[in-house]
Amino acid sequence: MIKLYKKEKGKEQDQRTILYFEAWLEPDNRRAVIHSGVSGRNGKTEYAEWDGQMEEVELLETLLKKARAGGYVEIPAEHHDTVIVQYKIKGKGSKADLVKRQRVERMLDQVLGWKGLGHVDGGDIGNKTMNIFCIVVDGALAAATVKNALKTYREDVNHAVIAIGRTNESPVIFHPKDYKEPFSF
Repeated sequence: MIKLYKKEKGKEQDQRTILYFEAWLEPDNRRAVIHSGVSGRNGKTEYAEWDGQMEEVELLETLLKKARAGGYVEIPAEHHDTVIVQYKIKGKGSKADLVKRQRVERMLDQVLGWKGLGHVDGGDIGNKTMNIFCIVVDGALAAATVKNALKTYREDVNHAVIAIGRTNESPVIFHPKDYKEPFSF
């Protein structure tokens, strides 16, 4: 999957909108999938049929070339934010904690992906915490989306700590607003 983004200025001076365009191949269906929209919202999905006249990779490159011509670019990894979802657990955690982490990872990966914000990059468990790491293009928007998803899918948002990490900066707590404990992962 290739993900491209385009930043646009909003009506307000400090407002910005991030548009996304992503495409991937479905060789078994002989088509490419194009998913695009405004980051933070479910986008639209379209399909480009592969007629067999060109290689599959050429079809994908043709689609990406059009998006790049429209101002879409890849955002380098070092310019992405990390949203960390942390739950307190007992000791090194239980089988139930691991099952919960995996369930939440899958759910957040789907939500973030279909909203053009990013993806889940795994997690860890132990030392009295369970962490889920999300690589995203807009930390604040993604953190709000994560909080809403945890609430919507009843994944114990009231016991989750959500933090936003940026390259070379300490994570900033997004939720809960009144969190006072030291945060580490």
